[in-house]
Amino acid sequence: MKTTYLDIIEKSLGAYPNLSEMAELEQADDLQVFSRITSALAVMVDNGRMPDFKNNAVKMFDICLDSIVKMDGKTDFSIKEIMLAFKLLKKTAKPQKAEEWKNKLSAINPYEYYFNTLQNVPRDALHNINMYNMAGEYLRESEGLCDCEEYFDKHMPVQIERFDENGMYHDPGSPMLYDIATRVQIQLILGFGYKGKYADRLDNLLRLGGLATLYTQSAKFEFPYGGRSNQFLFNEALICSVGEYEAARYKRLGDLKTAGMFKRMAHLAIESIEPWLCATPPRHIKNFYPTDSRLGAEKYGFYDKYMISLGNFIYPAFIFAQEDIKEVACPAETGGYIYELPKFHKIFANCGKHSIEIDTSADFHYDATGLGRIHHQQAPSELGLSMPFTKTPNYKIEGQSCNLSICAGWDEDGKVKYLSEMTAETTSEIEKQEASETVFTVNYKLNSPFCEGIKEKYCLTERSVKITAELINPKISKIYYTVPIFADNGRDLAEVKFYDNKAETTLKNHKFTATTDGKMSKASKFCYNRNGKYNVALIEKADKSINLEVIFEQLSDSKT
Repeated sequence: MKTTYLDIIEKSLGAYPNLSEMAELEQADDLQVFSRITSALAVMVDNGRMPDFKNNAVKMFDICLDSIVKMDGKTDFSIKEIMLAFKLLKKTAKPQKAEEWKNKLSAINPYEYYFNTLQNVPRDALHNINMYNMAGEYLRESEGLCDCEEYFDKHMPVQIERFDENGMYHDPGSPMLYDIATRVQIQLILGFGYKGKYADRLDNLLRLGGLATLYTQSAKFEFPYGGRSNQFLFNEALICSVGEYEAARYKRLGDLKTAGMFKRMAHLAIESIEPWLCATPPRHIKNFYPTDSRLGAEKYGFYDKYMISLGNFIYPAFIFAQEDIKEVACPAETGGYIYELPKFHKIFANCGKHSIEIDTSADFHYDATGLGRIHHQQAPSELGLSMPFTKTPNYKIEGQSCNLSICAGWDEDGKVKYLSEMTAETTSEIEKQEASETVFTVNYKLNSPFCEGIKEKYCLTERSVKITAELINPKISKIYYTVPIFADNGRDLAEVKFYDNKAETTLKNHKFTATTDGKMSKASKFCYNRNGKYNVALIEKADKSINLEVIFEQLSDSKT
């Protein structure tokens, strides 16, 4: 796996053909991006790759040090990358050059150079970026360049408060990505030798959070949807970093089975991003639109920043990976469980090579309430659904969208209202968690005078995913249902067919079929999310309940 991780870092650097020109700059325009490229290049050089760029790496490191700006925000992210590069480049640097670097790095005062500190930011607004700069501070201490005890005493207690009982970190809006990204910064702190007063508490949080990562990986081995910075390939890189760190932990404890599960989790996460990573050019997000289109990305998620982030975020996996840990099948591939994260308003279920993810109270800047993901182990992840849709996206899409998930709707005085548009109180009931069948129910209490609630029952087997939705005390006994039907990912066009009671979409040699006991029609407009363009199946039935069955099929070559 170490070789694979180096391959990915090198692949991410391949997106920057102007490395030689970068080494001749006087100053970096964007230190966050420049330091990440420098750090990745240092990894390559240290591991015998790209040897012709050794001098470039040294020059770029000098540029990094000359480009550090006091309290501009980007320094908060950059010192960690600069220190990781320093640890590698100092090995072969001339003594005078290494001493020059040390002097410059020793001169950094966190209160002068970092913006995200309690000196500048209110306690309740001190979020994940502060953890990045604390990782940079400890990496400086690990080289004898500072003492971070006082800085940690002021800031670490604030950060620890942001973790829940599952060892997961809550940034504003509780986006899934910012939990795992924060935990990986802590891995670097502990992994490089921190033994201070917070070490045991941080270690326990990582242990708990690692288990959450293990059980939220989809049947297609991808990172969960939910919130900002989602669907970028570096999401899976962070899965790898958690997997390798936790695999090493359980090996030390003598629990080789759990160690093997985490190792397997990391391996499968890498395999899951291959379609986009192996495209020409490699993509940084899970669609095939031109890289300069920025479709699917937030304003800050441009290609030059997040392609290299894939390499940076997988580097901790390389650091912590132990090649002698034997892989053991992980929960994402064996299934038979339901896993809930109430504070992240998420429910996960996995059985029979299927997995689903439900958001019970969505952040409408990114998602919609309801069933927002349905994956099959052997089908392209966008074919079923990888994430829901929102009419108010904080990311760029190809056209106008709407709030959309796989969910029920009801009649409100002649207007259809859908669960995807709502925030609701929920309860859940687990009926069965077995490898052959997993069954559970989600109850939504609605704040509507026209319908008290919705009860949705899910049954996952090897054959299919079945859903029964029931309106609770509706004024009008007519139920509606929506199902996104994949059409286009920016490169591949699906073959889509609609019938009276089912819809089919075929991508290459994989088919997704949604069948219902209601009457189905095709919406006149497409909906768009980060992954691409979807048709919408509109279903209605003159009853309080409705049934839906979803089936994935792999077709023979003769049918493609």
